[in-house]
Amino acid sequence: MAINSNEIYHLARLALGGTPGDVQMYIKRLAVKLESTDRKLSEKLGRLRSQSETVWRKRSPVPVDSDSHLQLVRVEDGIELEIEPILQPPTDKLIEQLILERGMIDQLIGQDIVPTKSALFVGKPGVGKTMTARWIAARINKTLVTLDLSAVISSYLGKTGSNLRNVLDFAKQQDCILLLDEFDAIAKKRDDESDIGELKRLVTVLLQEVDQWPYHGLLIAATNHGELLDPAVWRRFDMLVEFPMPTLETAEDILRMYWGGHDQIDENIMALLALLWKDQSPSELARQIAQIRRQAAVFNKPPLEVVLSTIESYLADQDKDVLKKMVPILVNNGYSQRKVSELTGLARNTVSKALASK
Repeated sequence: MAINSNEIYHLARLALGGTPGDVQMYIKRLAVKLESTDRKLSEKLGRLRSQSETVWRKRSPVPVDSDSHLQLVRVEDGIELEIEPILQPPTDKLIEQLILERGMIDQLIGQDIVPTKSALFVGKPGVGKTMTARWIAARINKTLVTLDLSAVISSYLGKTGSNLRNVLDFAKQQDCILLLDEFDAIAKKRDDESDIGELKRLVTVLLQEVDQWPYHGLLIAATNHGELLDPAVWRRFDMLVEFPMPTLETAEDILRMYWGGHDQIDENIMALLALLWKDQSPSELARQIAQIRRQAAVFNKPPLEVVLSTIESYLADQDKDVLKKMVPILVNNGYSQRKVSELTGLARNTVSKALASK
């Protein structure tokens, strides 16, 4: 099968657009297509691609602010995570799709399917957006380049835009994932009267870059405040991934994961902790577990004793239905009905009925 004029035009467009990674992938596609009709040309294209690949994959110097000399990005290679994020549907399916796509870009392009090049992560602080970006990088063995917002935003007029452009240009030339954390700080609504003109111009730059992001790369933007984003931002990303607060079941899984195999704690206790902390984010749940384990170690106490003491400190703020669920768990862990009544504020006969119902 011969190469047609549309393919020649597409290759020229990629080359002139300064996206060597996409050129690499497109040449590979053409080489595969020519195998049956022009094997010699196919082999030449293959050799040319291999020779040039080592050149464009060589990392450019990390961009720095010319005044402060601070690096504008953090670069992480060979990321390894001890704990994987626990994601809820449909978030888990979208993230898995994103990971699988990275391993079949050539097949997708061969079917004229544009792979996901950009994803917008939205959710409250601590729900796992940054951790998930790092996990994706670890799963597909890619470098993670994270925008350092404090270094990029400059007090000098025009400097912030220049810094951001340098970061984007750097990331496009790498075989990497670019993470724009706290995205709302640089992609605010353009009708926000409190912002100077330069920050409004940044949004236009960002929208153009998201549209033109190369196939070989992946751009992930994360925000805690989706309501602050410019409306045009939502339409430009290939994938929108929402990170909800954990359900009770998910909270239990997270608590068990962070507790690990250090000490055995009754499943009912974990369920009770999840109920007490039902409005907390995954990062807050991790912090709570870490605090319990530290306290047990420092004061040489059994972890269960510290857990039960922690539970006691939360009882006063719970509603009656939650307290009733706690009654049998507390009794099964050595509390008398009288003590349970004192801790929960429930009448003795209510405690007795709560036990009888179990």
